[in-house]
Amino acid sequence: KVLVQFTIKTDGSVADVKLKEKGVKQMDKEAVRLITEMPDWISARQRDKPVSSQYIVPVMFEKTFGP
Repeated sequence: KVLVQFTIKTDGSVADVKLKEKGVKQMDKEAVRLITEMPDWISARQRDKPVSSQYIVPVMFEKTFGP
């Protein structure tokens, strides 16, 4: 499990991707890549105006066996 913190800007884009809780180096890199490449979100709104908001998301990896 890797915890990734990021900001959704007022235009819905993902920014400021950081590791909040690290795992294995390869998993850390992949978690950051996944969050960075997400499509744009719908930004949060406050008083009917778009605002930036921060999220912390757990990225779970499962060990698989096979070819």
